[in-house]
Amino acid sequence: MQSIGSPLMWSLFAAFVLVALLVDFFAMSKQGAHRVSTREAAIWSLVWVGVSFVFMGWLWWYLGGAGTDGAARSWPMPSRWSS
Repeated sequence: MQSIGSPLMWSLFAAFVLVALLVDFFAMSKQGAHRVSTREAAIWSLVWVGVSFVFMGWLWWYLGGAGTDGAARSWPMPSRWSS
């Protein structure tokens, strides 16, 4: 099986995921349990979608423009599954 990722790329991806989880957990522990408003949910959704586009842009740059067209077309799919 051929992989487009090098060990450095996978390490950076793992670090990226860990940082994203830490940001999310830190924000939750700071605010505590509370009722999430529609506005807050929309803001966090926009933040994480923006982060995913930044990551996809970096991946596109790193791979020289190859391999990101499928990700760009499929990113709205999980939101359709959740309804």
